[in-house]
Amino acid sequence: MVNTELFNAFPSISGVFDSPDAPFDPGKHKVHIKLQTGVALRTAVAEVKTRRVAAVVTGTVITAVTDLKTGAINATLTPGHDAKVSGVKLRITGSDPTVGLYFVLATGDAVKVDISDVVVNNSSELIVLVPALPAGATAYAS
Repeated sequence: MVNTELFNAFPSISGVFDSPDAPFDPGKHKVHIKLQTGVALRTAVAEVKTRRVAAVVTGTVITAVTDLKTGAINATLTPGHDAKVSGVKLRITGSDPTVGLYFVLATGDAVKVDISDVVVNNSSELIVLVPALPAGATAYAS
């Protein structure tokens, strides 16, 4: 056992012994080291000042899709009218034909927004003409 102002460390064995006299069996038992905070570390942690920071975004994030005809947010879209897609790292760039904004149907099929129907193309906002979708289709932007 090791005891310091910062931490206390002690060994522990896990596993089931077949009897009170059964020897240690590495196939059934494991030795672990357990740590507990010491007095100085508990005191220091109590005095830590915190501040909230934003999570690091590593990819595209869509936070909302607004139907600009009806004002509905994350709900129904009106084909043939504009929708605003809000989020992070949304700008559509590149010449690869697979790059773009898609409305993915509940069936798994995707309807791509033609790049000529992208009215605003910013990193935090896209405004696009909603393509024709099957009647009653459920879709999400991707």
